[in-house]
Amino acid sequence: MRSYLLFRLHGALASWGDVAVGDIRPSYRYPSKSAIVGLIAAALGVERESHQKQAELAKLSFSVRVDGTGISIDDYHTIQSPSEQAIKNDRDKGHWTRLDEIEAIKFHVVHSQSNAEAGAIQSRRTYYCDAVYTIAVSEKDHNRINWDVFELDELKDVSGIVDFLRNPQFTLYLGRKSCPLALPMEPQVVPAEDC
Repeated sequence: MRSYLLFRLHGALASWGDVAVGDIRPSYRYPSKSAIVGLIAAALGVERESHQKQAELAKLSFSVRVDGTGISIDDYHTIQSPSEQAIKNDRDKGHWTRLDEIEAIKFHVVHSQSNAEAGAIQSRRTYYCDAVYTIAVSEKDHNRINWDVFELDELKDVSGIVDFLRNPQFTLYLGRKSCPLALPMEPQVVPAEDC
């Protein structure tokens, strides 16, 4: 017998980050393992930079049951971005965050006295409206999680995650920050032979 952590994901919108090429941002039809690991990490209060804790959570095995596929919708919008010239002026930067881009836009618009330096990127994003998923998570027998790295007394196995899913440390969302949960997750631990 193995302990399975079960919980439900439902939202008005969900987007599960498929491979993005150009201006099209598609979505998988159901959450990926990285989405589930990220959601559990957020519930536990694990920071993105905490690679050891993220790696431990990645040992979880999971299954997704699609209870309702939802309706696929595409959202078209534009995003203001700095011009190539603005980026050329600061090549020493290792990477650009969205905040860096906004600051570059402000700087170049103010100093050029025009909007010529601020470009717009067209973007199409896919969301699933009213989709419902049941997630089953468990530890693998041959690759157990070192729960001690989390430094939380409640965590000794997957059953300790239940309270965190009920009262998450960080806000939980369904793929994108604009996709909050619409119903409680109703987490529970169920002993079973297999998923």
